[in-house]
Amino acid sequence: MININGNQYKLCLVDTNAVSEMVKHPDPILRRFFETLNPNKYIPCFSLFTILELRQRDDVYKLFLNTFSTLPCIILKSHDQLFQDELDTYPNFQQITPILVGYAGALAPNNQKLTDLLDLTFSKSETRENEQRWNSGKDSILEGMLSLVKNYPPKGKKYTVKEIRSFIEIAGFQQIAFRAYDFAQQIVKEGNAVNVDAFPSIKMTTYNVFYKFYTDQRRPTKSDSFDIIIASAAPYVDAIVTEKHQADILKRIKQQDDFIESLEIYRVKDFQ
Repeated sequence: MININGNQYKLCLVDTNAVSEMVKHPDPILRRFFETLNPNKYIPCFSLFTILELRQRDDVYKLFLNTFSTLPCIILKSHDQLFQDELDTYPNFQQITPILVGYAGALAPNNQKLTDLLDLTFSKSETRENEQRWNSGKDSILEGMLSLVKNYPPKGKKYTVKEIRSFIEIAGFQQIAFRAYDFAQQIVKEGNAVNVDAFPSIKMTTYNVFYKFYTDQRRPTKSDSFDIIIASAAPYVDAIVTEKHQADILKRIKQQDDFIESLEIYRVKDFQ
């Protein structure tokens, strides 16, 4: 949630599939989206990875810019930025904001357009380097996720609540240690366990991997890596609009863990 001029607005993460369908089908999908999530109460938010994916399709990207240039919206931090914030505030993640940059829409100063903001963002050498690295590294990102915990079959016919929690703790710690080895080593040296619950973005990633590939036993695709990364911001927003399978996974996570208990989950189908 964000406070603007004394008014409270909920943050609504719109993933790549959802925003693509909205801009291609403004009536009824976009219209019904705004009827359900009133702009006076919700602000659309987009992951940097959604912007990266849209930029691969010039026609859809132009529709996106034209559609949202008159509306307030927010670009969210990447999974790396959220993880760094979680490290910096460990174990007190509650005050972390997922907002990277905000856009005021029609109220933007000097007639600034959304395209101006994004052009400026992607003109920076660091962003361009990350864009190339992320786009070229989809396969390695996915392989890294799938290798978190190998050969983790349930002891019975299906996974128990305890076994799922064990997966999250083991896989979550592996991610943290891989990305911040010195931090993890210091915690362990002090005789403590790393509190995986203090890393909501990591938990969301590992839950997604678990439900996509361990319980559902899906064949991974290249788009899975960005889908999982985009969802890492879900614990820091108030609502999310996504495709059916991801929505189902989020609902299953809700049943398992209370860290997204207040998250409102919508499917693209809800607006068709």
